[in-house]
Amino acid sequence: MMGVLLAGIVLVANGYASAVIVNEIVEIML
Repeated sequence: MMGVLLAGIVLVANGYASAVIVNEIVEIML
């Protein structure tokens, strides 16, 4: 059960990091 929770946290953190990177790229493009 702990592994599932940890995997969920990693996925959320990874998704958030990806969103931040995309946002930075968009700001540079504009």
